[in-house]
Amino acid sequence: MRRFVHLLANDLKGGYTLRNIDVGPLFADAHAGTGRRFSRLPRPLACFECPIKAGRMEFFLLGSKIVVTSAVRMGPDLLHSKSVDPAWAAVGGRLFALRFDDRIHDWSWDLLPSPPLLDMPFEGDDSDIQSYGAGDDKNIWVSTAGKGTYTAGGWALPFDGQVQYIPDYDPCLGFCNKTKDLCSAELTAWANDEALEPPVHRKIWDDDVVDDLCSTRWYLARSHLTYLGYGKFCVTRFFNITHDFLHVAVMTAVEATLTYGTGELQMVSRASRRYKFKLGTSIFYALLN
Repeated sequence: MRRFVHLLANDLKGGYTLRNIDVGPLFADAHAGTGRRFSRLPRPLACFECPIKAGRMEFFLLGSKIVVTSAVRMGPDLLHSKSVDPAWAAVGGRLFALRFDDRIHDWSWDLLPSPPLLDMPFEGDDSDIQSYGAGDDKNIWVSTAGKGTYTAGGWALPFDGQVQYIPDYDPCLGFCNKTKDLCSAELTAWANDEALEPPVHRKIWDDDVVDDLCSTRWYLARSHLTYLGYGKFCVTRFFNITHDFLHVAVMTAVEATLTYGTGELQMVSRASRRYKFKLGTSIFYALLN
């Protein structure tokens, strides 16, 4: 089991800090909740400063390495930012990032042929990438709200953000495109063109942490799912507190179990921790160490 999650936040003036969060203890207490106290953030291990004034950086995970673009030239120089949630996938030890460039009317920095699902020009909210991920060593899914899913069909995936394909389990895991709860769906048949109907959620697990915090007027900004191995996951939720606009990260330990007799996949929440960042922090990443 991997115990550490990289937490990146733009809490520097023109830059990001990287902190290692030990989530191993969250699995030790099966009944502990989030409580009302904030945990102390560990000291940053590294800082990344953007060389371009008012510029942005993007962070991707490739195996055990973090790839940084538009920072200190640790990765290829992208033509421009890839919006709040960049679409990326690591397949066969290579990193694929997808971004449409309005200036040249084409896709940039991709190692595969350009996805044919989008018409020219790239305009309208129905063309925004809603969900994405690597199915296996041969398939990448890129899904939009109104123009279908590349390598699958003319419908959108039932996920919001990145899709996690875990070989140990049949369904793919991610966050529900409607409720933002953790959910699963079967996508392998659609990747092999074995079905014409759009995939549906196989299971949706209610998130008590989200329900509790949203009831206190916290706004859920984005979510990340990190697989630690051996059936253990870390769900990282980023919230905005409406009354003072501070930004909070809530990290929850989640363990996968199979129901005896039926083999049905269950996701059981363990303990959680809260971390508060200073005013002005708006962009986060949660990557596996």
